[in-house]
Amino acid sequence: MRKFYSTKMGFFSVAVLLIWLKSYFVYLFEFNLGIQNGMQQFLLFFNPVSSALILLGVALFAKGRRLGLWLTSIYSFMSLLLYANIVFYRFNSDFITLPVLTQTSNFGSLGESIISLIAVYDIFYFLDIILLIIIYRSAKESWSNTKLKLRKPAIIIAVGILAFMINLNLAEKDRP
Repeated sequence: MRKFYSTKMGFFSVAVLLIWLKSYFVYLFEFNLGIQNGMQQFLLFFNPVSSALILLGVALFAKGRRLGLWLTSIYSFMSLLLYANIVFYRFNSDFITLPVLTQTSNFGSLGESIISLIAVYDIFYFLDIILLIIIYRSAKESWSNTKLKLRKPAIIIAVGILAFMINLNLAEKDRP
């Protein structure tokens, strides 16, 4: 296993898998999404992969060992955004969207009770970031200082866009 994640693409794959599984877990246990059939269950599982490939794929454009810093930073941002959605949902039974962000009145009452919205088990939502940092620190020494060929990150981001389009198409068919 160590040999797998000690490569740049292996480390990238571990990060994609971790954020994908964490997002799926959050969808299942934190959000009340009213899943009614097998297609919706599949969409719930498939949904996080596109954003993981696209956003984390951007880190693959970094040169050398900076790739790990970029990847860890983007991963941490994605995790914080997911956690912010969890806390916001606990209070409003809604998700953070751009229109919601423009309605600052939604956040006024949230600030007073933010502590009450945080659960003890929420620490588990950040353990994967620590794991990713540990893996990066142990793996980066074996990475070359060269940049990945432009083709790899481009293909990964294209696959992420394709996955997003497939997900959107299936979701539209299920709930037009």
